[in-house]
Amino acid sequence: MSSTQVMRRIQVAELDDMETMFHALSYKLPALLSTQQVRLVVIDSIAAHLRFDMEGTEPHDFYKQRSSRLMQLGARLKQWAHEYKCAIVCVNQVKDVFGVQTSLPVDGDGAESEFKMVRGSKAPALGAVWASVVNARVMLHQRRGMAPNVTHDAEHEVPSHLLRTRRWIENVFSPWAPPAQCEVTLGDHGFTAL
Repeated sequence: MSSTQVMRRIQVAELDDMETMFHALSYKLPALLSTQQVRLVVIDSIAAHLRFDMEGTEPHDFYKQRSSRLMQLGARLKQWAHEYKCAIVCVNQVKDVFGVQTSLPVDGDGAESEFKMVRGSKAPALGAVWASVVNARVMLHQRRGMAPNVTHDAEHEVPSHLLRTRRWIENVFSPWAPPAQCEVTLGDHGFTAL
């Protein structure tokens, strides 16, 4: 199958706010899944709508509404994935966590709970409620560094021509595979493991 044929089979919906997103996920997505042979649904990003569409809401009400919507959405997505035998991938952004805080508020009531940081001062934007909904967590991350096959004297600064963006894909958790990570490159043919 050519890339043109693949691109013709991709459908994109731009959803500008939370209500439009929830309407599309509640009505349009199930209709699409029931009438076409869809094997992959990618949702990017739930966090942006939940963060901005609830501004001005009291904190307690904000977390209560947010938690309720996340639980409902997670249950629906799991149901559809099972019913229509497709994979549903939800992109979860990360947010900066300032200070030396090692725990984040739980989305329901603001209570503290231990929550594993993604990397250093980063945490998943959708929080602990979403973490309890997902079936698996796969993380993509990148940083500037030397290629694995390049050596350099540690006493001197690394010249910029030796640096490149390095990428990893990591299985953080899943019920079918142990935690693992692999460095990958991104090229014309997609991801390739190194």
